[in-house]
Amino acid sequence: MSSSGPFCTAVEAKRLVENLLSDLRTLSTEARKKHSQVKEAAESGLVKIKNISTASNEQNLLTNIRCASAELLQPLILGCSSRNARLVQVSLQAIQKMVQHRVIESASAHIIVNELWHLMEAECEELRVLQTLTPLVSTELLVTGQWLAKCLVMCFRLNFAKDPIVINTASATVRQMVNCVYERVIQEDGLKGYDMSTIHQTVRIHAKAPPPALRPCALDGYMLFHDLCLLINSEAPLWLVGIQEMTRTLGLELLESVLSSYPSVFTKHPEFAQLLKDQVCPLIIKLFAPNHKQMQITSQHPSSSTHAALDSISSQMPCSPERIYFPISMRLLRVVVILITLYYNLLVTECEIFLALLVKFLESDKLGWQRAIAVEVLHKIVVLPELLIWFCENYDARPGATKAINSIVSGLATHVQLSFLRPSVSENIAKDEEQFEPNIQSGSQPGFQYRGVWIPLCQNITSKKSLLLDSLEKHDAFNLPNGYSLSLTYYCICSCCQSVFEAIESLHSRKEKEDVARELYQSTYTNLFVAISLFLDASIDESVTEQLLKCFVTMTLLSCRLGHTAGRDAAYFALCKAALPPNYLMRIASASGSLSPISGSLISVNPHFEKDSLTGSKVEKVENESVSNQPCQIIAVSTICPTPSLPLNFYSGTVVLTAKNVQVARILISSAEANGQDLGDCWHLVLASMQHLVWILGMTPSMQGGFRSDGM
Repeated sequence: MSSSGPFCTAVEAKRLVENLLSDLRTLSTEARKKHSQVKEAAESGLVKIKNISTASNEQNLLTNIRCASAELLQPLILGCSSRNARLVQVSLQAIQKMVQHRVIESASAHIIVNELWHLMEAECEELRVLQTLTPLVSTELLVTGQWLAKCLVMCFRLNFAKDPIVINTASATVRQMVNCVYERVIQEDGLKGYDMSTIHQTVRIHAKAPPPALRPCALDGYMLFHDLCLLINSEAPLWLVGIQEMTRTLGLELLESVLSSYPSVFTKHPEFAQLLKDQVCPLIIKLFAPNHKQMQITSQHPSSSTHAALDSISSQMPCSPERIYFPISMRLLRVVVILITLYYNLLVTECEIFLALLVKFLESDKLGWQRAIAVEVLHKIVVLPELLIWFCENYDARPGATKAINSIVSGLATHVQLSFLRPSVSENIAKDEEQFEPNIQSGSQPGFQYRGVWIPLCQNITSKKSLLLDSLEKHDAFNLPNGYSLSLTYYCICSCCQSVFEAIESLHSRKEKEDVARELYQSTYTNLFVAISLFLDASIDESVTEQLLKCFVTMTLLSCRLGHTAGRDAAYFALCKAALPPNYLMRIASASGSLSPISGSLISVNPHFEKDSLTGSKVEKVENESVSNQPCQIIAVSTICPTPSLPLNFYSGTVVLTAKNVQVARILISSAEANGQDLGDCWHLVLASMQHLVWILGMTPSMQGGFRSDGM
C-alpha cells in the first residue's frame, strides 16, 4: 500500500504530460491558418512541457508543472479567446485535465473563470463551459469569494440557454456546485459529522453587510444562502452579481437541499441561524399569503427573448392570484418539513406559525390536494416522539401558549369527520378539483363504509414516501388514488398514537417531566378518540379494526399509568360502545343515571353526537346510518337485556351482534384485565357492558364453571 501512492502519482503525471502534449499539438495544427498567435503560443507550450518533463523526476513532475501553470495556460486561454469552436473544445479539454490533476494555481484559476465568463456571454461551447466549471469548483479551493460567485452565476444563467441539453446540465451542475460550497464549510469547521450542539443565541447582522466573524468558506456559504433567499423573493442579489432572477422552483429546491444536507452549518454558526429567522421563515410565510402573486420568470441568457421565456412559463403559472400554484406550494411545504423537524430548537415562534398554517390547510374550504398534502406533512411530524415532547414543552404545557399538538390532532380529527360525516361536502370539493375517482367497491380491498359510502384503504403508505410532496416533476396536482386522503389520515392517526405512547414512555423511563407527559396525553386523547371511533365504526376489514383497537389499548394503558380518569373513562366507554350493537350503549347510558358521568365524558370527545338528542331517535339514526349496509358476519340476534332503569319502549325490536362487536369485546376484556387495578368506577361500565353482551349472545353458566350458548 505504501508504494501504490507514489506509483499512481507518477503514472498520473506521465499521463498528464502526454495529454497536454497531444492537446497542444492539436491546437497548433488547428490554429495554423487563421490564428497564428494561438499556434505560436501552443508551440511554445510544447517546448516548455518537454523541458519540464526532461528536467523532472517522477516525484516532482506534477509540482514543476504546477509552478509553470501560468505559462502553460497561455495558449489554452488564447484558444478560448479565438471563439473558434474547435480551438475552444481542445483548450477547455486541456484545462479540465490540468484542473483535475491539481496543477492550477489560484491566480491562474481567476484567469480561467474570466475566460469561461466570456465564452458564456458569447454562447460558445456552453456545455463544455459547464463541464469545466464543475472540477474548477470542486477541486480544492481554487476559486473562492467573488470568483466562486461568478462560477455559480454562470450556471444559473445557463439554466436559460436555448439548448435543452445545456439547460439540464446547468441545472445538475448548479446543484452539485452548491453542495460543494457547503462541503467546504464542513471541512473548514473540521467536522466529522453533523452531531452538533444547537446554538440558541443568534447574532443579528446588517442586511447588506457580510458577517465579519465568518471564515472564507463559511462566508461564501452565508452569502450564497442569503442571495438564494433574495432571488426567491424577487430581490436583487448581493453576492451573485450578474443574475437578477431565477425560477422560484429551482431556488426552493436548492434551499431545501442545503437545509436538509447541512444542518450542522446552521447550528454551529449563529449567523446562519439568524438567516433562518430573518430570511427563510418570513419568505415562506409571505409566499403562502393568499394574495401573493407568483413571480414571473425572465430569461438570463444574453440573447434569448424575454417574451418567449414568459410565454413558455405562463402555461405553468396560475391564471389568477387566487388559484394556488401547486409546484411552489409543494416545495414550500418540503422546506417547512425540514425546518420543523431539524431546526425546531432555533425556530420556536416560527414553528408555531407553520403548525397553525398546516392545520389551516385541513379546513373544508381548501382544495382536495391541499388537504392531502397537509396530512402528508403532519404525518412526517407526528411520527417523531421527541418532536412531540418538544412541542408539548414549548407550546401545550406552557401557560398562555398555543396548544399546538391539540390543534394538530384536532385538525386531523376534523378532517376525518369531514370525510365521513359530511360526504356531500367532501365529494363536491373533490369533484370540482377532479381529484378523486368514483367510489367503486372492490370485494377484496380493505376500506371503510360509512352512511352507505365506501372508501377504499390505500395500503403501503408511510411517512417516508409521499405522493404529493415527492411530485417534483409535476406542474399540477394530479388525480389522487381514490381514498388516498382518508387512508393517509388513518395511518397518521395510528402513528400519532404510537408516538404519543413512545414519548410518554420516554419521559416516564427518565423519571422526569411528568407534567409534560400528562399534558401531552391531555392534548391528544380527546381528538384521537374521535378519529379512532369514526374509523372503527366505518371499518369493514378485520386487520384495520385490529389496528384501531391497538390504538385504543395504547391510549387506555397510558391513561391508567398517568392516572388520567377522564381519558380512561372515555376510552372504555368507546370500547364498550363498539363491543355492543349500534346505538345500544348510547341508549342505555342516556336512560341510566348511574352511567351518566361516564357517558358525559364520551359526549365531550364525540362532538358529532348532540347531548340533547341522546334519548331520542337521532342517536339511533346516526349510528344506524354509520353502519348500514356494511358487509359483516352476524353472530347473534336478540333483544335488549332487561334493565330496571329502562323504559318499556326500549325493548321493542331486536338487536344484531356482529363479528366486529365480538372482536372489540375480546380486546375490551383483555384490556380491563390488564388494567384492572386502575379502572376504579369504570368497572361498573365494563361489567354492565359484559352483562348486556352475554345476554345478547344467549350465554349461560355451565356446570363446568364456564359459559355456554343456548342450544349448546
